[in-house]
Amino acid sequence: MTLVNRRYVIISSILVIIIVLTIVLIFFLTNKLTLMGSRTISNRCICRENYTCLTLNSSLELPGPSTYIIAWSNNKYEIYINMWNLANFSKGYAKMTYNPNKGVLCFYALLSNAVLKSPESQVWGYPEIFLVGKSPWFKSPVNEIINLPQRINDLLSSYPNLGIYVNYTLIHSPSTPMDWAYDIWFLRDPNVTGVGPGDAEMMIWLYYSGYNTQWAYTGINVNIPIYVNGTLINETFMVLINCNHGAGWTYIAFVPVNGGYRNGNIGVWLAPFLNYMVTLLPQKCPSIWKSPDNVSNLWLMDIELGSEFGNMYINSSEIYWRIYNISIVR
Repeated sequence: MTLVNRRYVIISSILVIIIVLTIVLIFFLTNKLTLMGSRTISNRCICRENYTCLTLNSSLELPGPSTYIIAWSNNKYEIYINMWNLANFSKGYAKMTYNPNKGVLCFYALLSNAVLKSPESQVWGYPEIFLVGKSPWFKSPVNEIINLPQRINDLLSSYPNLGIYVNYTLIHSPSTPMDWAYDIWFLRDPNVTGVGPGDAEMMIWLYYSGYNTQWAYTGINVNIPIYVNGTLINETFMVLINCNHGAGWTYIAFVPVNGGYRNGNIGVWLAPFLNYMVTLLPQKCPSIWKSPDNVSNLWLMDIELGSEFGNMYINSSEIYWRIYNISIVR
């Protein structure tokens, strides 16, 4: 073999090695969150002596534990792992911790071999924090910075500038669909436990990935101003409506057409979303909501924030999020 040929073989071999290593690195970085180490990521949700800590594993009772924390301007919140649609899973765990020293709420889940109670419901759960009000199920009040429950029309009069700011970071494996959303519940009768026909749910998604929105897309997009890292942006949301959702309640969601924000300090005012809800439900569900007055007389029960994730097509998932601050502005 000549010197030229030998050099050619060496250079070609080096190039092949570089290409292979590049492909492996790209795969590693973009498709294998768990290889990065669930250990590395989950260590960000470590539990220390003075932390508030919730843990769920395959031997513990679903949907998981909940507890109260005092955080962010000394307000009372409830945190809940809430894997409401999991029948069981055989491997992995979920944990939620609150660090009072830094004021950081952290959630991490790495779950495998999951079986859903209701596959058609798609999501596995909604790990969350109850921000304000009384849940339709639990009724224990949290963070009474505003007086809830209230009828929608009264709330719009009492708190016309009601807004919520949240500073957060999200990470999830590419195969795990998820959203990051406010969940707001409305009842005809605030004294009834649970939700059903004649009640409503409104979600405001701040981020989503991997979920099909066409199942309930109305063809309607609306522009609503929100704050993104201190800048006022006219955000475009697609409107999803399902007149008969779950146990018969009406579902409406506002989903950012650009996919939303994986991290940042995001501020929303509730009034524009509530006004669109009052207007659109009678248009899209006239057999249930005869007029805007029917909607505006609903009682707003509570406001929650969390992450729906998973679907019926996967049996393993990994997500991680942190909340650095929450501020409710009246």
